[in-house]
Amino acid sequence: MGKRFINDRITLVRITLIFTFLMVVGGSVWILGKTKDSAPLREFPKLEKVIFSRPAPPLTELRGIHLKSLFWEAKFSSSKRCDLLVPRSQLPQDAEIVLTCVYDNYQIKPDLQTDWGFACVIHTPQGELLFDTGGKANILLSNMNKMGIEPGSISLVFISHVHGDHLGGLPGFLKKNNQVTVFIPHTFPASVKEMIKARGAKYVEISERRKITDSIYSTGVLSGPPSEQSLIINTHKGLVVVTGCAHPGICRIVKRAKDLLDQEVYLVVGGFHHPPLEVVQEFRKLGVKKVAPSHCTGDQVREAFRREYGQDFIEFGVGKIIRIKDTL
Repeated sequence: MGKRFINDRITLVRITLIFTFLMVVGGSVWILGKTKDSAPLREFPKLEKVIFSRPAPPLTELRGIHLKSLFWEAKFSSSKRCDLLVPRSQLPQDAEIVLTCVYDNYQIKPDLQTDWGFACVIHTPQGELLFDTGGKANILLSNMNKMGIEPGSISLVFISHVHGDHLGGLPGFLKKNNQVTVFIPHTFPASVKEMIKARGAKYVEISERRKITDSIYSTGVLSGPPSEQSLIINTHKGLVVVTGCAHPGICRIVKRAKDLLDQEVYLVVGGFHHPPLEVVQEFRKLGVKKVAPSHCTGDQVREAFRREYGQDFIEFGVGKIIRIKDTL
């Protein structure tokens, strides 16, 4: 009797253990089954803070951009939702967008040379881009050297329009670094394209809006004259719009940026091309938070922006560095 009782107890324990094991395995399969399969698109925005280092355009409005380009490309998978969950340790932490003015007719650092024109080095977590090249390569390269920026650190060059005070420094820059891709408006003459190729660099012609890197976009070429493209940087704080001369109209460019990425504008920097004074109130209506007008904006308009924006007005010119924390 006692032996049978012991055997019954052992059998009961075994049944309990098997039942517990089946419950654990079954529950795990049910949970994993909820996360392994592809998630519907409406669920992706919930993962935005995990997937992106900055807010992305709404997935419901692709606007011609391939879905894959909205995600960290190395981590994207259309079939496994778990692949989208990039560990935070692999995402940029406290990343900065840094704009360094290396060519302008306004001066911030007295040891740098001023000249009529514009150029700005833009540092992002993905690399460095040179926006325009000023009018003279020797001034551009000298100012870059004094600011501690090596020409070889630049991987992309973005030219806003064909005028010499924005394009003139390009041939000399390419002599120092031809391992770059130059993004130019499709309206550029063949002579410019041949010059870029002759110096061993590559070029991409821009006509419509285009994604350039993970966080940088071209507005596409807008009519002037001359035709011009501007740059949009998508940051955690909002859009940063960089303009060369804004020949198509500075407010038109800002509206274009807002429409393309469906984000508010944090900062507009560069040449505003002598707009009327009413531009200040137009910027307020457009929700522009900060302004850094320079180059061809005009002193009167700059002062109007200074009075209206106060602490949100940024004195911009050669030597100025703007740091934008782009935290998760």
